[in-house]
Amino acid sequence: MSMKRGHSFLYGIFFLLLAAPVGLPECFPDEPPDPVEFVGDVLFGGNFTDVAVVGGAIYATNEYGLLTFSLTDPETGEEVGLTEVSRVPTPGNANALSISEALYAYVADGTDGLRVIDMGSNFLPPREIGSLESLDQALGVTHRRGVVFLAEGEAGLSIVDASTPENPVRIGRLDTEGSSEDVAVSGDVAYVADGIGGLWIVDIDSLAEPREISRYLPGGIV
Repeated sequence: MSMKRGHSFLYGIFFLLLAAPVGLPECFPDEPPDPVEFVGDVLFGGNFTDVAVVGGAIYATNEYGLLTFSLTDPETGEEVGLTEVSRVPTPGNANALSISEALYAYVADGTDGLRVIDMGSNFLPPREIGSLESLDQALGVTHRRGVVFLAEGEAGLSIVDASTPENPVRIGRLDTEGSSEDVAVSGDVAYVADGIGGLWIVDIDSLAEPREISRYLPGGIV
């Protein structure tokens, strides 16, 4: 997420807003760009857990599901402030999301696993089209070229083939020693935040057989 002039900077502010239970926290860079314009805020019940920005749309998860917001009127393109466009309830607790280039939203939905939501276009109603049961609870998620990487708590890291989004299939898994809370991927390496198990560095060159390369134990919870 870029913190630059214009809307990219505002998206950074919205990230701080949506990640908090209520209101806009007093968190700004030491030297914010000038001028800074406050466009709008959003207050809902429950805690917002994650946010992503794609094109002109802002996607956010909370304990009720996936919500989509826009800064512009879809018909005129004029800036109208932060407006809710749509929402998709999920059966569990939506902890995290990842948006693909094809505008599929992958939602880590707690004990209700992975939910795959077709966003259509930025301003058409989204709908759930696929799901995968969790082996424990889905807490973190990212994707790469039709493959979803799911942090599943005490079940560790799962690798899911989502090339057919209506029917995601678990194709690989790695047990970790803690509780996998989040995952990030770069190239053929996955980085797993594993709670008291530390930071795991995982070789995912073989998606069916991920293997630990090393780990970092900071002495606390990652």
